[in-house]
Amino acid sequence: LAELEVGSAGLRGILVQATGGLAAIRGLGDGKIELWSQTPDLELSVAFDATAAGTWTIIARNTLADAVLTENGAVHVREPGGFSTVATFVLALGAGTTTLRIAPPDADRVEIYKVATMADIQTALPIVDDVFRAISGVPDLRFVVAMGDITERGELEEYDLFERQLQTLTIPFYTTLGNHELWAPAERFYNRYGRASFHFGFKG
Repeated sequence: LAELEVGSAGLRGILVQATGGLAAIRGLGDGKIELWSQTPDLELSVAFDATAAGTWTIIARNTLADAVLTENGAVHVREPGGFSTVATFVLALGAGTTTLRIAPPDADRVEIYKVATMADIQTALPIVDDVFRAISGVPDLRFVVAMGDITERGELEEYDLFERQLQTLTIPFYTTLGNHELWAPAERFYNRYGRASFHFGFKG
């Protein structure tokens, strides 16, 4: 049941929900929404009361480098600078419920695309950045799909190291939870990355 709550956050007249639980809401407040996406095509529902309306910064981590934010037909490009998988958008949001989509312009185009797959990197975590650099050098890869076991025992230090290593990977890394993560509370994974059981559609 705890997993079903992933992807939703609320605070003082604000409710943010990621469709399908396909993002972890890492931060909410002070005019900023920060999240970690588990899909190349993310839909968010943002509900504000009058006190919360205004200019908001949305920081979407683990997104495609060419992703844009679409809001009521308006397309917002990411702020310049920053790492390729971290998209920052600044936009005005009014009272009421708004649907936001963070996806590349070709997300609805039906065509073949390339991904990389990985699993069981836990024992290689200190040196996996070498593999990430090699993956980043492969032309036209859109993202990595992983089958879990990104840590040895689900320790917070291991998650921190994993995210530092991801700084050498220039495309998103979408992963499920593995049995090694379950040596510790699963909420450690949920709070960082989103649901462990999920699916998404892209270009199909």
